[in-house]
Amino acid sequence: MWSVKARFDGRRAVVTGGASGMGAAAAEALVGLGAAVTVLDVKPPTSSTVEYRQVDLRSRASIDDVVGSLDEPTDTLINCAGMPQTFPYRDVLACNIAGLRHLTESLIPTMPAGSSVVNVSSIAGRQWRKFRDALSPLLATEGMDEALDWIDAHPDLGDPYVASKMAVNLYTLNRAPQVAAAGIRINAICPGNTTTAMSADFEKVSAAGVLDQMSSVAGRSATPEDQADVIVFLASDLARYVNGVLLDVDGGFCAAAETRQLARPGN
Repeated sequence: MWSVKARFDGRRAVVTGGASGMGAAAAEALVGLGAAVTVLDVKPPTSSTVEYRQVDLRSRASIDDVVGSLDEPTDTLINCAGMPQTFPYRDVLACNIAGLRHLTESLIPTMPAGSSVVNVSSIAGRQWRKFRDALSPLLATEGMDEALDWIDAHPDLGDPYVASKMAVNLYTLNRAPQVAAAGIRINAICPGNTTTAMSADFEKVSAAGVLDQMSSVAGRSATPEDQADVIVFLASDLARYVNGVLLDVDGGFCAAAETRQLARPGN
Protein backbone atom coordinates (compact mmCIF):
# COMPACT_ATOMS: atom_id res chain seq x y z
CA MET A 1 0.00 0.00 0.00
CA TRP A 2 2.87 2.38 0.67
CA SER A 3 4.07 2.15 -2.91
CA VAL A 4 0.55 2.89 -4.20
CA LYS A 5 0.15 5.94 -1.96
CA ALA A 6 3.49 7.28 -3.15
CA ARG A 7 2.44 7.26 -6.79
CA PHE A 8 0.89 10.04 -8.88
CA ASP A 9 -0.69 8.05 -11.69
CA GLY A 10 -3.40 10.03 -13.46
CA ARG A 11 -2.40 13.28 -11.77
CA ARG A 12 -1.26 16.56 -13.27
CA ALA A 13 1.63 18.24 -11.45
CA VAL A 14 2.77 21.80 -12.04
CA VAL A 15 6.33 22.59 -10.95
CA THR A 16 7.63 26.15 -10.98
CA GLY A 17 11.38 26.52 -11.32
CA GLY A 18 11.43 23.02 -12.79
CA ALA A 19 14.25 23.69 -15.26
CA SER A 20 17.00 23.27 -12.68
CA GLY A 21 17.89 22.51 -9.07
CA MET A 22 15.24 21.26 -6.67
CA GLY A 23 12.47 21.93 -9.16
CA ALA A 24 14.09 19.77 -11.85
CA ALA A 25 14.73 17.00 -9.32
CA ALA A 26 11.13 17.15 -8.11
CA ALA A 27 9.78 17.12 -11.67
CA GLU A 28 11.90 14.10 -12.55
CA ALA A 29 10.78 12.25 -9.42
CA LEU A 30 7.11 13.00 -10.12
CA VAL A 31 7.41 11.74 -13.70
CA GLY A 32 8.97 8.55 -12.38
CA LEU A 33 5.99 8.12 -10.06
CA GLY A 34 3.46 8.41 -12.86
CA ALA A 35 2.55 12.11 -12.89
CA ALA A 36 2.06 14.20 -16.00
CA VAL A 37 4.32 17.17 -15.23
CA THR A 38 4.19 20.71 -16.55
CA VAL A 39 7.25 22.82 -15.79
CA LEU A 40 6.80 26.58 -15.47
CA ASP A 41 10.08 28.49 -15.74
CA VAL A 42 11.72 31.39 -17.51
CA LYS A 43 13.94 28.90 -19.31
CA PRO A 44 13.15 25.49 -20.80
CA PRO A 45 14.08 22.31 -18.93
CA THR A 46 16.54 19.82 -20.40
CA SER A 47 14.20 16.90 -19.70
CA SER A 48 12.05 15.68 -22.58
CA THR A 49 9.63 13.90 -20.23
CA VAL A 50 7.88 17.09 -19.05
CA GLU A 51 5.69 19.68 -20.70
CA TYR A 52 7.05 23.23 -20.60
CA ARG A 53 5.38 26.62 -20.36
CA GLN A 54 7.38 29.82 -20.07
CA VAL A 55 6.46 32.13 -17.21
CA ASP A 56 7.95 35.08 -15.38
CA LEU A 57 6.65 35.02 -11.82
CA ARG A 58 7.41 38.73 -11.45
CA SER A 59 4.63 39.48 -13.95
CA ARG A 60 0.91 39.09 -13.26
CA ALA A 61 0.18 39.05 -17.00
CA SER A 62 2.69 36.25 -17.56
CA ILE A 63 1.16 34.20 -14.75
CA ASP A 64 -2.37 34.80 -16.00
CA ASP A 65 -1.37 33.75 -19.51
CA VAL A 66 0.18 30.47 -18.39
CA VAL A 67 -2.71 29.65 -16.05
CA GLY A 68 -5.10 30.21 -18.95
CA SER A 69 -3.06 27.81 -21.10
CA LEU A 70 -3.40 24.90 -18.67
CA ASP A 71 -6.19 22.78 -20.10
CA GLU A 72 -6.35 20.17 -17.31
CA PRO A 73 -6.95 20.52 -13.57
CA THR A 74 -3.85 20.68 -11.41
CA ASP A 75 -3.63 18.02 -8.69
CA THR A 76 -0.17 18.94 -7.42
CA LEU A 77 1.52 22.34 -7.34
CA ILE A 78 5.19 22.55 -6.41
CA ASN A 79 6.41 26.13 -5.97
CA CYS A 80 10.18 25.84 -6.39
CA ALA A 81 10.98 28.97 -8.38
CA GLY A 82 12.89 31.64 -6.52
CA MET A 83 15.48 34.38 -6.76
CA PRO A 84 18.40 35.07 -4.38
CA GLN A 85 19.12 38.40 -2.76
CA THR A 86 21.77 39.25 -5.34
CA PHE A 87 18.90 40.34 -7.61
CA PRO A 88 17.02 43.64 -7.21
CA TYR A 89 14.86 43.98 -4.10
CA ARG A 90 11.53 44.24 -5.95
CA ASP A 91 12.29 41.33 -8.28
CA VAL A 92 13.09 38.99 -5.39
CA LEU A 93 9.91 39.77 -3.46
CA ALA A 94 7.82 39.80 -6.64
CA CYS A 95 8.97 36.35 -7.69
CA ASN A 96 9.35 34.65 -4.31
CA ILE A 97 6.08 35.68 -2.67
CA ALA A 98 3.83 37.93 -4.81
CA GLY A 99 4.10 35.72 -7.90
CA LEU A 100 4.04 32.50 -5.91
CA ARG A 101 0.85 33.60 -4.17
CA HIS A 102 -0.84 34.79 -7.36
CA LEU A 103 -0.12 31.55 -9.21
CA THR A 104 -1.26 29.45 -6.26
CA GLU A 105 -4.46 31.41 -5.74
CA SER A 106 -5.19 31.24 -9.46
CA LEU A 107 -4.91 27.44 -9.47
CA ILE A 108 -6.59 26.58 -6.15
CA PRO A 109 -10.16 27.05 -7.45
CA THR A 110 -9.50 24.42 -10.15
CA MET A 111 -7.81 21.89 -7.86
CA PRO A 112 -9.91 18.83 -6.94
CA ALA A 113 -10.20 17.36 -3.47
CA GLY A 114 -7.06 15.43 -2.59
CA SER A 115 -4.78 17.99 -4.24
CA SER A 116 -1.70 19.41 -2.58
CA VAL A 117 0.58 22.42 -2.72
CA VAL A 118 4.21 22.34 -1.57
CA ASN A 119 6.07 25.63 -1.26
CA VAL A 120 9.85 25.74 -1.16
CA SER A 121 10.79 28.17 1.58
CA SER A 122 14.08 28.23 3.51
CA ILE A 123 15.46 28.01 7.02
CA ALA A 124 16.25 31.68 6.38
CA GLY A 125 12.55 32.30 7.02
CA ARG A 126 12.41 30.72 10.47
CA GLN A 127 12.02 34.09 12.21
CA TRP A 128 8.63 34.76 10.63
CA ARG A 129 6.94 35.12 14.04
CA LYS A 130 9.04 38.18 14.86
CA PHE A 131 8.05 39.81 11.58
CA ARG A 132 4.41 38.72 11.44
CA ASP A 133 3.09 42.24 12.00
CA ALA A 134 5.37 43.67 9.32
CA LEU A 135 4.54 41.04 6.70
CA SER A 136 0.84 40.41 7.35
CA PRO A 137 -0.24 43.56 5.44
CA LEU A 138 1.55 42.23 2.36
CA LEU A 139 -0.43 39.01 2.54
CA ALA A 140 -3.63 40.97 3.13
CA THR A 141 -3.32 42.70 -0.23
CA GLU A 142 -5.85 41.72 -2.87
CA GLY A 143 -4.19 40.47 -6.01
CA MET A 144 -0.68 40.72 -7.36
CA ASP A 145 -0.82 44.31 -8.54
CA GLU A 146 -1.73 45.50 -5.05
CA ALA A 147 0.99 43.27 -3.58
CA LEU A 148 3.59 44.81 -5.87
CA ASP A 149 2.42 48.30 -4.95
CA TRP A 150 2.82 47.37 -1.28
CA ILE A 151 6.34 46.06 -1.92
CA ASP A 152 7.26 49.28 -3.73
CA ALA A 153 5.99 51.26 -0.75
CA HIS A 154 8.02 49.18 1.72
CA PRO A 155 11.68 49.14 0.61
CA ASP A 156 12.74 48.67 4.24
CA LEU A 157 12.16 44.96 4.85
CA GLY A 158 15.87 44.20 4.91
CA ASP A 159 17.24 41.22 3.00
CA PRO A 160 14.55 40.57 0.38
CA TYR A 161 15.27 36.83 0.19
CA VAL A 162 14.87 36.41 3.94
CA ALA A 163 11.75 38.59 3.99
CA SER A 164 10.23 36.65 1.09
CA LYS A 165 10.81 33.31 2.78
CA MET A 166 9.30 34.53 6.04
CA ALA A 167 6.30 35.65 3.99
CA VAL A 168 6.08 32.24 2.27
CA ASN A 169 6.03 30.57 5.67
CA LEU A 170 3.29 32.87 6.94
CA TYR A 171 1.29 32.44 3.73
CA THR A 172 1.55 28.65 4.00
CA LEU A 173 0.33 28.66 7.59
CA ASN A 174 -2.48 31.13 6.90
CA ARG A 175 -3.90 29.29 3.89
CA ALA A 176 -3.56 25.68 5.05
CA PRO A 177 -6.62 25.67 7.36
CA GLN A 178 -8.61 27.81 4.93
CA VAL A 179 -8.39 25.37 2.00
CA ALA A 180 -8.68 22.22 4.09
CA ALA A 181 -12.46 22.17 3.69
CA ALA A 182 -11.95 21.79 -0.07
CA GLY A 183 -9.70 18.79 0.51
CA ILE A 184 -6.51 20.66 -0.40
CA ARG A 185 -3.31 20.60 1.62
CA ILE A 186 -0.58 23.28 1.70
CA ASN A 187 2.82 22.62 3.25
CA ALA A 188 6.33 24.01 2.87
CA ILE A 189 9.83 22.66 3.10
CA CYS A 190 12.56 24.86 4.56
CA PRO A 191 15.85 23.72 3.01
CA GLY A 192 19.20 24.31 4.60
CA ASN A 193 22.40 24.67 2.58
CA THR A 194 21.71 22.93 -0.75
CA THR A 195 23.99 22.77 -3.76
CA THR A 196 22.15 24.40 -6.65
CA ALA A 197 22.81 27.07 -9.25
CA MET A 198 22.02 29.68 -6.56
CA SER A 199 24.83 28.49 -4.28
CA ALA A 200 27.29 30.97 -5.75
CA ASP A 201 24.85 33.80 -5.05
CA PHE A 202 24.46 32.77 -1.41
CA GLU A 203 28.24 32.58 -1.05
CA LYS A 204 28.49 36.21 -2.18
CA VAL A 205 26.21 37.48 0.58
CA SER A 206 27.11 35.10 3.42
CA ALA A 207 29.76 35.75 6.04
CA ALA A 208 32.85 33.56 5.83
CA GLY A 209 32.21 30.04 7.04
CA VAL A 210 28.44 30.36 7.41
CA LEU A 211 27.53 27.92 4.65
CA ASP A 212 30.12 25.42 5.87
CA GLN A 213 28.68 25.69 9.37
CA MET A 214 25.19 25.07 8.00
CA SER A 215 26.46 21.80 6.49
CA SER A 216 28.57 20.80 9.49
CA VAL A 217 26.04 18.61 11.30
CA ALA A 218 25.29 16.38 8.32
CA GLY A 219 28.85 16.61 7.05
CA ARG A 220 27.76 17.77 3.61
CA SER A 221 25.40 20.14 1.87
CA ALA A 222 22.10 18.78 0.61
CA THR A 223 21.59 17.77 -2.99
CA PRO A 224 18.54 18.85 -4.98
CA GLU A 225 17.40 15.22 -4.80
CA ASP A 226 17.53 15.31 -0.98
CA GLN A 227 15.03 18.16 -1.06
CA ALA A 228 12.95 16.76 -3.92
CA ASP A 229 12.30 13.49 -2.08
CA VAL A 230 10.73 15.41 0.80
CA ILE A 231 8.75 17.63 -1.56
CA VAL A 232 7.31 14.57 -3.30
CA PHE A 233 6.49 12.91 0.03
CA LEU A 234 4.54 15.96 1.20
CA ALA A 235 2.70 16.11 -2.12
CA SER A 236 1.79 12.42 -2.03
CA ASP A 237 -1.01 10.55 -0.31
CA LEU A 238 1.57 9.27 2.17
CA ALA A 239 1.27 12.73 3.75
CA ARG A 240 -2.51 12.95 3.31
CA TYR A 241 -3.02 14.11 6.93
CA VAL A 242 -0.12 16.59 6.88
CA ASN A 243 -1.30 20.16 6.39
CA GLY A 244 0.16 23.54 7.34
CA VAL A 245 3.62 22.21 8.15
CA LEU A 246 6.93 24.05 7.74
CA LEU A 247 9.41 21.18 7.50
CA ASP A 248 13.10 21.92 7.99
CA VAL A 249 15.23 19.82 5.62
CA ASP A 250 18.64 20.90 6.82
CA GLY A 251 20.53 17.83 8.02
CA GLY A 252 19.97 18.80 11.65
CA PHE A 253 21.49 22.28 11.50
CA CYS A 254 18.59 24.11 13.14
CA ALA A 255 18.35 21.50 15.88
CA ALA A 256 22.05 21.92 16.59
CA ALA A 257 21.79 25.70 16.52
CA GLU A 258 18.87 25.78 18.95
CA THR A 259 20.62 23.42 21.38
CA ARG A 260 24.07 25.00 20.92
CA GLN A 261 25.62 21.91 19.36
CA LEU A 262 26.93 23.24 16.12
CA ALA A 263 30.24 21.37 16.33
CA ARG A 264 30.03 17.87 14.88
CA PRO A 265 30.24 15.02 17.45
CA GLY A 266 33.83 14.05 18.16
CA ASN A 267 35.27 17.38 17.03
